[in-house]
Amino acid sequence: MMQNRNLYSKFLKAPVIIKHEQIGIGMSVQLLPALLHLKDKIDNEIYLTCFKHHIPLLKYYFNDDYIYPFIQRAYDEKFEYITDKIFADPDKQIVEYPSGAALFPPYQSHAVDHYFRIFFPGMHDKEIPVELKNYPKFPVEKIDISKYNLPKNYVVIGPGFTKPSCDIPTNTYNLIIDYCLQKGYNVVLMGDSYTFNIGKPGKGPGLVIGPQFNENIFTDNVIDLINKTSLPEAVAIMANAKCFIGPEGGLMNMCGLTDTAMIIPFTSMAPKTRMPYRYNELGWNVYPILTELECQFCITKAIHVRTGRNVMMECMFDDFKCIEDLTFDKFETHLNYIL
Repeated sequence: MMQNRNLYSKFLKAPVIIKHEQIGIGMSVQLLPALLHLKDKIDNEIYLTCFKHHIPLLKYYFNDDYIYPFIQRAYDEKFEYITDKIFADPDKQIVEYPSGAALFPPYQSHAVDHYFRIFFPGMHDKEIPVELKNYPKFPVEKIDISKYNLPKNYVVIGPGFTKPSCDIPTNTYNLIIDYCLQKGYNVVLMGDSYTFNIGKPGKGPGLVIGPQFNENIFTDNVIDLINKTSLPEAVAIMANAKCFIGPEGGLMNMCGLTDTAMIIPFTSMAPKTRMPYRYNELGWNVYPILTELECQFCITKAIHVRTGRNVMMECMFDDFKCIEDLTFDKFETHLNYIL
């Protein structure tokens, strides 16, 4: 009996390892509310394993001595990302949480809700208090962006997208840029490039994912900072902007760490599953652009259905009409209000 009690005590004090294998930066932002709440609720040491390019942002919320980047992928039957052995002692009791484990169909709930239910099993069948879901504020006062010599009045546009259904038509982008300039606002283009091949060696080309950029956007009269900022600098630049305009994704979630207004098109993903939580409200100061198509929110609705298509990268109707439907007039209404 005493031995069992000692084992139980050892388990209660066991270090917790959060295994975060999501590649996109936005997923790490959405992880933060549940991760920070977990730190407040338990006394155990908490370690985080994640992709290296997430660390410059996460270290402002989580001691980077407790963050271990993935160093390679194990191409075995598990096909999982691995890192340095945090605890080499095989007798060391640990508790590991894979943040990607899903009890609900993916993309049919908000990632913030998903992470709370992963870390707090008692919340599986309960409404999670909205005040717990707020994205934490980023300490922009710690970030020096003076080297960019930005003007006082500007808007940020993030033309990068990881899914074809999250692009915005070139003509719409150019009309938005012209309109902002006419209103007396400078335009800052921002985003970052990286690619990952998530296929297995010898099993075909796999799926190469990472931000792509619309290369036909007018850049003559804008401040082009694409691939020129760090993640913390990007957040600080957005914090000082009048608004952010771009598809739902990493920059949108990073902007959610600020109070800046956002104009965001939602085509394949439903707003209720993607918009940031700020000030106890889903979508506070977010102005969504919606299509007028019956097939809108296709990924939210169909990702768990055997469609015969990779709906993350392909259109089930081969036309991406949801992108064509993102006309300038839909943005102009919100721009008139914000600017």
